Amino acid sequence: METASYCPQCGTQLIARQCPRCDRQQEFGIFRREILWLVLMAALTVPLYMGTRSLAAWNREIQAQTAASWYQRGEQERQGGDIRAALTSFHRATVNDRENFQYAMSWAVALAAAGQTPEARLALVRLRDSTPENAQINLELARLAAKQANVPEAARYYRNALYGVWPDPQGEQHRREARIELIRFLLDHQERSTALSELLLLSREIPANSASYTLVARLLLEAGEAQRALDQFPQASREKLAGLVTRQSLEEAMQSSRRAEMVSSLLADVWIHVHPDHSLEVALDRFSQNPGLLPVVSRSDLTRIEGVVTLDSILRFLQRGSQTKEP
Repeated sequence: METASYCPQCGTQLIARQCPRCDRQQEFGIFRREILWLVLMAALTVPLYMGTRSLAAWNREIQAQTAASWYQRGEQERQGGDIRAALTSFHRATVNDRENFQYAMSWAVALAAAGQTPEARLALVRLRDSTPENAQINLELARLAAKQANVPEAARYYRNALYGVWPDPQGEQHRREARIELIRFLLDHQERSTALSELLLLSREIPANSASYTLVARLLLEAGEAQRALDQFPQASREKLAGLVTRQSLEEAMQSSRRAEMVSSLLADVWIHVHPDHSLEVALDRFSQNPGLLPVVSRSDLTRIEGVVTLDSILRFLQRGSQTKEP
Protein backbone atom coordinates (compact mmCIF):
# COMPACT_ATOMS: atom_id res chain seq x y z
CA MET A 1 0.00 0.00 0.00
CA GLU A 2 1.38 3.39 -1.19
CA THR A 3 1.91 6.17 1.33
CA ALA A 4 0.01 9.48 0.56
CA SER A 5 2.19 12.43 -0.36
CA TYR A 6 1.42 16.00 0.66
CA CYS A 7 2.44 19.39 -0.78
CA PRO A 8 5.32 20.80 1.27
CA GLN A 9 3.96 24.37 0.73
CA CYS A 10 0.26 24.11 1.56
CA GLY A 11 -0.05 20.55 2.94
CA THR A 12 -2.64 19.50 0.34
CA GLN A 13 -2.50 15.90 -0.76
CA LEU A 14 -0.73 15.54 -4.08
CA ILE A 15 -2.47 14.01 -7.04
CA ALA A 16 -0.15 12.52 -9.64
CA ARG A 17 2.63 14.36 -7.80
CA GLN A 18 0.85 17.73 -8.52
CA CYS A 19 -0.76 20.01 -5.95
CA PRO A 20 -4.16 21.06 -7.27
CA ARG A 21 -4.39 23.96 -4.83
CA CYS A 22 -1.01 25.44 -5.76
CA ASP A 23 -1.76 24.94 -9.46
CA ARG A 24 -5.02 26.92 -9.13
CA GLN A 25 -3.26 29.71 -7.26
CA GLN A 26 -0.56 29.86 -9.93
CA GLU A 27 -3.16 30.04 -12.74
CA PHE A 28 -5.04 32.78 -10.88
CA GLY A 29 -1.81 34.74 -10.46
CA ILE A 30 -1.11 34.58 -14.19
CA PHE A 31 -4.68 35.67 -15.02
CA ARG A 32 -4.48 38.55 -12.54
CA ARG A 33 -1.21 39.77 -14.10
CA GLU A 34 -2.81 39.71 -17.53
CA ILE A 35 -5.75 41.76 -16.24
CA LEU A 36 -3.37 44.29 -14.70
CA TRP A 37 -1.45 44.53 -17.98
CA LEU A 38 -4.69 45.15 -19.87
CA VAL A 39 -5.78 47.86 -17.47
CA LEU A 40 -2.36 49.50 -17.68
CA MET A 41 -2.33 49.36 -21.46
CA ALA A 42 -5.84 50.85 -21.62
CA ALA A 43 -4.82 53.62 -19.28
CA LEU A 44 -1.83 54.42 -21.50
CA THR A 45 -3.72 54.05 -24.81
CA VAL A 46 -6.32 56.78 -24.15
CA PRO A 47 -3.86 59.66 -23.61
CA LEU A 48 -1.63 58.25 -26.35
CA TYR A 49 -4.59 58.24 -28.76
CA MET A 50 -5.63 61.74 -27.78
CA GLY A 51 -2.06 62.96 -28.16
CA THR A 52 -1.72 61.35 -31.58
CA ARG A 53 -5.05 62.83 -32.65
CA SER A 54 -4.03 66.30 -31.50
CA LEU A 55 -0.71 65.95 -33.28
CA ALA A 56 -2.46 64.90 -36.48
CA ALA A 57 -4.89 67.84 -36.24
CA TRP A 58 -2.00 70.23 -35.65
CA ASN A 59 -0.17 68.74 -38.64
CA ARG A 60 -3.26 69.16 -40.84
CA GLU A 61 -3.63 72.75 -39.71
CA ILE A 62 0.00 73.47 -40.56
CA GLN A 63 -0.43 71.85 -43.98
CA ALA A 64 -3.63 73.84 -44.62
CA GLN A 65 -1.87 77.10 -43.73
CA THR A 66 1.07 76.18 -45.94
CA ALA A 67 -1.27 75.32 -48.80
CA ALA A 68 -3.17 78.58 -48.42
CA SER A 69 0.10 80.50 -48.45
CA TRP A 70 1.23 78.80 -51.66
CA TYR A 71 -2.18 79.37 -53.25
CA GLN A 72 -2.14 83.09 -52.48
CA ARG A 73 1.36 83.33 -53.87
CA GLY A 74 0.24 81.50 -57.02
CA GLU A 75 -2.66 83.92 -57.48
CA GLN A 76 -0.32 86.90 -57.23
CA GLU A 77 2.06 85.31 -59.75
CA ARG A 78 -0.81 84.50 -62.10
CA GLN A 79 -2.14 88.04 -61.95
CA GLY A 80 1.38 89.29 -62.59
CA GLY A 81 1.60 87.17 -65.73
CA ASP A 82 4.18 84.69 -64.43
CA ILE A 83 2.34 81.49 -65.32
CA ARG A 84 5.33 79.19 -64.78
CA ALA A 85 5.87 80.40 -61.23
CA ALA A 86 2.13 80.27 -60.55
CA LEU A 87 2.05 76.68 -61.80
CA THR A 88 4.70 75.67 -59.26
CA SER A 89 2.94 77.48 -56.42
CA PHE A 90 -0.46 75.96 -57.23
CA HIS A 91 1.10 72.49 -57.39
CA ARG A 92 2.64 72.92 -53.95
CA ALA A 93 -0.72 74.08 -52.64
CA THR A 94 -2.38 70.91 -53.93
CA VAL A 95 0.37 68.72 -52.44
CA ASN A 96 -0.25 70.22 -48.99
CA ASP A 97 -4.04 70.10 -49.28
CA ARG A 98 -5.19 67.42 -51.71
CA GLU A 99 -8.86 67.76 -50.76
CA ASN A 100 -9.17 71.45 -51.72
CA PHE A 101 -11.06 71.77 -55.01
CA GLN A 102 -10.05 75.36 -55.71
CA TYR A 103 -6.33 74.58 -55.42
CA ALA A 104 -6.61 71.61 -57.77
CA MET A 105 -8.72 73.60 -60.22
CA SER A 106 -6.29 76.51 -60.25
CA TRP A 107 -3.41 74.12 -60.88
CA ALA A 108 -5.25 72.51 -63.82
CA VAL A 109 -6.07 75.90 -65.35
CA ALA A 110 -2.45 77.00 -64.91
CA LEU A 111 -1.31 73.83 -66.69
CA ALA A 112 -3.54 74.73 -69.63
CA ALA A 113 -2.29 78.32 -69.65
CA ALA A 114 1.31 77.06 -69.65
CA GLY A 115 0.60 74.97 -72.74
CA GLN A 116 0.76 71.63 -70.93
CA THR A 117 -2.49 70.43 -72.48
CA PRO A 118 -2.22 66.66 -71.80
CA GLU A 119 -1.36 67.25 -68.14
CA ALA A 120 -4.15 69.83 -67.80
CA ARG A 121 -6.69 67.49 -69.37
CA LEU A 122 -5.64 64.62 -67.08
CA ALA A 123 -5.98 66.84 -63.99
CA LEU A 124 -9.41 68.09 -65.11
CA VAL A 125 -10.68 64.59 -65.94
CA ARG A 126 -9.67 63.42 -62.45
CA LEU A 127 -11.59 66.33 -60.93
CA ARG A 128 -14.58 65.57 -63.15
CA ASP A 129 -14.64 61.93 -62.02
CA SER A 130 -15.60 63.11 -58.53
CA THR A 131 -17.97 65.91 -59.62
CA PRO A 132 -19.13 65.29 -63.22
CA GLU A 133 -21.88 67.90 -62.92
CA ASN A 134 -19.46 70.74 -62.11
CA ALA A 135 -19.88 73.33 -64.88
CA GLN A 136 -16.51 75.01 -64.33
CA ILE A 137 -14.60 71.75 -64.91
CA ASN A 138 -16.59 70.98 -68.05
CA LEU A 139 -16.01 74.49 -69.38
CA GLU A 140 -12.24 74.18 -68.98
CA LEU A 141 -12.31 70.79 -70.71
CA ALA A 142 -14.33 72.36 -73.53
CA ARG A 143 -11.72 75.10 -73.94
CA LEU A 144 -8.93 72.54 -74.13
CA ALA A 145 -10.81 70.61 -76.82
CA ALA A 146 -11.52 73.88 -78.67
CA LYS A 147 -7.79 74.69 -78.76
CA GLN A 148 -7.22 71.33 -80.43
CA ALA A 149 -10.11 71.98 -82.88
CA ASN A 150 -11.90 68.89 -81.62
CA VAL A 151 -15.42 70.02 -82.48
CA PRO A 152 -17.46 67.02 -81.14
CA GLU A 153 -15.60 66.88 -77.82
CA ALA A 154 -15.63 70.66 -77.34
CA ALA A 155 -19.36 70.89 -78.09
CA ARG A 156 -20.08 68.02 -75.68
CA TYR A 157 -18.18 69.61 -72.81
CA TYR A 158 -19.65 73.04 -73.55
CA ARG A 159 -23.16 71.58 -73.27
CA ASN A 160 -22.21 69.79 -70.06
CA ALA A 161 -21.15 73.18 -68.72
CA LEU A 162 -24.36 74.85 -69.90
CA TYR A 163 -26.56 72.33 -68.10
CA GLY A 164 -24.22 71.69 -65.18
CA VAL A 165 -24.04 73.23 -61.73
CA TRP A 166 -22.33 76.59 -61.30
CA PRO A 167 -21.07 76.90 -57.71
CA ASP A 168 -21.26 80.71 -57.48
CA PRO A 169 -24.20 83.17 -57.39
CA GLN A 170 -23.44 84.48 -60.92
CA GLY A 171 -24.20 81.12 -62.46
CA GLU A 172 -26.72 82.45 -65.01
CA GLN A 173 -24.27 85.02 -66.30
CA HIS A 174 -21.53 82.39 -66.59
CA ARG A 175 -23.98 80.12 -68.41
CA ARG A 176 -24.73 82.83 -71.00
CA GLU A 177 -21.03 83.55 -71.46
CA ALA A 178 -20.35 79.83 -71.98
CA ARG A 179 -23.10 79.64 -74.59
CA ILE A 180 -21.62 82.64 -76.42
CA GLU A 181 -18.22 80.89 -76.39
CA LEU A 182 -19.84 77.79 -77.86
CA ILE A 183 -21.59 79.83 -80.58
CA ARG A 184 -18.38 81.60 -81.60
CA PHE A 185 -16.52 78.28 -81.65
CA LEU A 186 -19.18 76.68 -83.85
CA LEU A 187 -19.19 79.65 -86.24
CA ASP A 188 -15.39 79.54 -86.49
CA HIS A 189 -15.66 75.88 -87.56
CA GLN A 190 -18.51 76.44 -90.04
CA GLU A 191 -21.10 74.68 -87.88
CA ARG A 192 -23.73 77.30 -88.69
CA SER A 193 -26.87 75.24 -88.21
CA THR A 194 -25.79 74.11 -84.74
CA ALA A 195 -24.68 77.65 -83.90
CA LEU A 196 -28.11 78.96 -84.98
CA SER A 197 -29.86 76.57 -82.59
CA GLU A 198 -27.70 77.85 -79.74
CA LEU A 199 -28.32 81.44 -80.84
CA LEU A 200 -32.08 81.00 -80.66
CA LEU A 201 -31.67 79.68 -77.11
CA LEU A 202 -29.40 82.61 -76.26
CA SER A 203 -31.95 85.12 -77.55
CA ARG A 204 -34.41 83.85 -74.89
CA GLU A 205 -31.86 84.08 -72.07
CA ILE A 206 -30.26 87.48 -72.60
CA PRO A 207 -31.15 90.42 -70.35
CA ALA A 208 -33.40 93.08 -71.86
CA ASN A 209 -30.83 95.69 -72.84
CA SER A 210 -29.51 97.05 -76.10
CA ALA A 211 -26.00 95.61 -75.71
CA SER A 212 -27.41 92.07 -75.45
CA TYR A 213 -29.76 92.52 -78.40
CA THR A 214 -26.95 93.93 -80.52
CA LEU A 215 -24.64 91.03 -79.61
CA VAL A 216 -27.23 88.46 -80.67
CA ALA A 217 -27.90 90.38 -83.89
CA ARG A 218 -24.21 90.46 -84.78
CA LEU A 219 -23.84 86.73 -84.10
CA LEU A 220 -26.88 86.05 -86.29
CA LEU A 221 -25.23 88.04 -89.07
CA GLU A 222 -22.10 85.90 -88.72
CA ALA A 223 -24.34 82.84 -89.00
CA GLY A 224 -25.74 84.18 -92.27
CA GLU A 225 -29.14 84.98 -90.80
CA ALA A 226 -29.58 88.64 -91.80
CA GLN A 227 -33.39 88.57 -91.55
CA ARG A 228 -33.27 87.11 -88.05
CA ALA A 229 -30.67 89.73 -87.16
CA LEU A 230 -33.11 92.48 -88.10
CA ASP A 231 -35.75 90.88 -85.89
CA GLN A 232 -33.29 91.13 -83.00
CA PHE A 233 -32.51 94.79 -83.67
CA PRO A 234 -32.80 96.65 -80.33
CA GLN A 235 -35.57 99.11 -81.06
CA ALA A 236 -36.21 99.55 -77.36
CA SER A 237 -35.27 97.89 -74.10
CA ARG A 238 -36.75 98.10 -70.63
CA GLU A 239 -34.24 100.77 -69.64
CA LYS A 240 -34.28 103.06 -72.67
CA LEU A 241 -34.91 103.47 -76.37
CA ALA A 242 -32.00 101.60 -77.90
CA GLY A 243 -32.03 102.82 -81.47
CA LEU A 244 -33.97 104.17 -84.41
CA VAL A 245 -33.96 102.80 -87.93
CA THR A 246 -36.10 103.70 -90.93
CA ARG A 247 -37.89 101.26 -93.16
CA GLN A 248 -36.02 102.60 -96.15
CA SER A 249 -32.61 102.00 -94.53
CA LEU A 250 -33.60 98.43 -93.67
CA GLU A 251 -34.78 97.72 -97.22
CA GLU A 252 -31.63 99.21 -98.71
CA ALA A 253 -29.45 97.16 -96.37
CA MET A 254 -31.29 93.95 -97.23
CA GLN A 255 -31.02 94.57 -101.00
CA SER A 256 -27.35 95.51 -100.91
CA SER A 257 -24.70 93.14 -102.24
CA ARG A 258 -22.92 93.77 -98.92
CA ARG A 259 -26.06 92.94 -96.96
CA ALA A 260 -24.42 91.60 -93.80
CA GLU A 261 -22.06 94.54 -93.57
CA MET A 262 -24.83 97.07 -94.21
CA VAL A 263 -27.18 95.55 -91.65
CA SER A 264 -24.34 95.35 -89.14
CA SER A 265 -23.72 99.06 -89.56
CA LEU A 266 -27.29 99.70 -88.43
CA LEU A 267 -26.66 97.86 -85.18
CA ALA A 268 -24.74 100.68 -83.57
CA ASP A 269 -23.80 100.27 -79.93
CA VAL A 270 -24.18 104.02 -79.31
CA TRP A 271 -27.11 105.95 -80.71
CA ILE A 272 -27.62 109.70 -80.86
CA HIS A 273 -30.77 111.39 -79.56
CA VAL A 274 -32.06 114.60 -77.96
CA HIS A 275 -34.58 115.46 -75.24
CA PRO A 276 -37.53 117.84 -75.67
CA ASP A 277 -35.82 120.56 -73.58
CA HIS A 278 -32.66 120.59 -75.69
CA SER A 279 -31.96 123.67 -77.79
CA LEU A 280 -31.76 123.70 -81.58
CA GLU A 281 -28.00 124.25 -81.27
CA VAL A 282 -27.70 120.93 -79.42
CA ALA A 283 -29.81 119.21 -82.06
CA LEU A 284 -27.64 120.63 -84.86
CA ASP A 285 -24.54 119.40 -83.09
CA ARG A 286 -26.05 115.92 -82.76
CA PHE A 287 -26.86 115.89 -86.47
CA SER A 288 -23.16 116.20 -87.20
CA GLN A 289 -22.72 112.86 -85.43
CA ASN A 290 -25.85 111.19 -86.80
CA PRO A 291 -27.18 112.65 -90.07
CA GLY A 292 -30.73 111.66 -90.96
CA LEU A 293 -33.44 111.23 -88.32
CA LEU A 294 -32.84 112.41 -84.77
CA PRO A 295 -35.18 110.86 -82.18
CA VAL A 296 -36.59 113.03 -79.41
CA VAL A 297 -36.82 110.93 -76.24
CA SER A 298 -38.65 111.71 -73.01
CA ARG A 299 -36.29 112.59 -70.19
CA SER A 300 -38.55 110.99 -67.55
CA ASP A 301 -39.19 107.79 -69.53
CA LEU A 302 -36.33 106.72 -71.75
CA THR A 303 -38.48 104.09 -73.45
CA ARG A 304 -40.92 106.71 -74.83
CA ILE A 305 -40.14 108.55 -78.06
CA GLU A 306 -41.76 111.95 -78.30
CA GLY A 307 -41.02 112.44 -81.98
CA VAL A 308 -38.27 112.82 -84.56
CA VAL A 309 -36.63 115.80 -86.16
CA THR A 310 -34.76 116.15 -89.41
CA LEU A 311 -32.06 118.55 -90.45
CA ASP A 312 -34.41 120.07 -93.05
CA SER A 313 -37.09 120.78 -90.43
CA ILE A 314 -34.58 122.59 -88.22
CA LEU A 315 -33.25 124.64 -91.13
CA ARG A 316 -36.79 125.57 -92.20
CA PHE A 317 -37.63 126.62 -88.65
CA LEU A 318 -34.51 128.77 -88.44
CA GLN A 319 -35.26 130.26 -91.82
CA ARG A 320 -38.78 131.25 -90.78
CA GLY A 321 -37.41 132.75 -87.61
CA SER A 322 -34.94 134.90 -89.51
CA GLN A 323 -37.68 136.08 -91.88
CA THR A 324 -39.93 137.26 -89.03
CA LYS A 325 -37.08 139.35 -87.65
CA GLU A 326 -36.62 141.26 -90.91
CA PRO A 327 -38.23 144.81 -90.93
